[in-house]
Amino acid sequence: MTAQEIIEGLRTSQEPSRELDAQIAEFVGFKKVEQGNKVIWLAPWGTEPTKIPYYSRSIDQALQLAQERFPSDMCAFSWEPNNASAKLGKNEFVTAANPALAICLAVFTAATLPQNVTNLR
Repeated sequence: MTAQEIIEGLRTSQEPSRELDAQIAEFVGFKKVEQGNKVIWLAPWGTEPTKIPYYSRSIDQALQLAQERFPSDMCAFSWEPNNASAKLGKNEFVTAANPALAICLAVFTAATLPQNVTNLR
């Protein structure tokens, strides 16, 4: 999964998605391990099984992603029913269906800029 594919998923999703959360988690370093018919996740900083964050549903977890990837940039966001916008640092506003999706979209959009290409991994 590429950053551009995740951006497209964030942009077009109409609601939170655990599939999208899993794609984001894998992209930023979580490891997916299949054990028989069960899937476990390992965080980038540990070896114990963990749950992946609810990036597409939780404003707090989306903001944590923004802070981890762009610690010196402020994130601004606003929303109304079925429409949210977010801005990271001096980048342009982006829009998505909910605030968490918009914040994640702002992170991935900022990270694809040439000067920020290493911020996601």
